[in-house]
Amino acid sequence: MGLPGQDTWRLIQDLRAYPGVETCFAFGEYLHVIMSADPRQVKEDLAAAGHTGLEYKPADTSIEDVFMALMRAQTETT
Repeated sequence: MGLPGQDTWRLIQDLRAYPGVETCFAFGEYLHVIMSADPRQVKEDLAAAGHTGLEYKPADTSIEDVFMALMRAQTETT
């Protein structure tokens, strides 16, 4: 989710605070988001918060996603 030129840091923070979003990490100019929330509703709510032109593209979980989740779990337990 995301587009180049967006306020990426604010988008990451808003996604991480969104109910149903488990993880959100930057990968290049896009964000990898793992969520149980309805992506269409998330996109609508983010648009209402000022995030325009967002693109949502489903993707398979990759080894990078697993690594980031493990790193987050490690940080939370220390």
